Amino acid sequence: GQPAYTPSTVVVTCEIVKVPVAFMLLVAECQLGLVGTAVKVYSDTVKQPLEAAKLMVPSALYVLQNNLVLVAANNLEGPILAVTAQVKILTTAFFTVIILKRSLRRSQWAALAFLFVGVAMVQVSQMNIVIEMGDTEQRSEGGDADADASSVSNAGESGGDGGTKNMMLGLTAEI
Repeated sequence: GQPAYTPSTVVVTCEIVKVPVAFMLLVAECQLGLVGTAVKVYSDTVKQPLEAAKLMVPSALYVLQNNLVLVAANNLEGPILAVTAQVKILTTAFFTVIILKRSLRRSQWAALAFLFVGVAMVQVSQMNIVIEMGDTEQRSEGGDADADASSVSNAGESGGDGGTKNMMLGLTAEI
């Protein structure tokens, strides 16, 4: 029936919780006390509206991204969601080097290589699970090749809760 939550409610709740947490961290960092930190936040935001407005663009994009991550989580299996999240790190590093002309240290390249190997291993293991699921169904049912092929192609679309997951929607939202 009804979902337990709506993605936008989750994102708004998370953002509301972040405000007092961020303020308390700022209090600890500035060491100005509660009132002094509140005055600093007021002078940095309300008294400088153009500077505060500059922060609204990445903030709005961040909220949109969080909504899309929840859409992806509802439409992708866990390992596939994790793999696509790791691929985003690789592409971000790649575009940082290409577009921003920044260089990465050898240790950073090594970490990215390990990440790539890990992503590849998860992907291969997922492919093996889907293939094994098809083999098991074929042996247990004695079914024909067409039925086996359809079960393998649909293996990633059905959730464990009996619901249907839309893999393309999930991948599009995650990327």
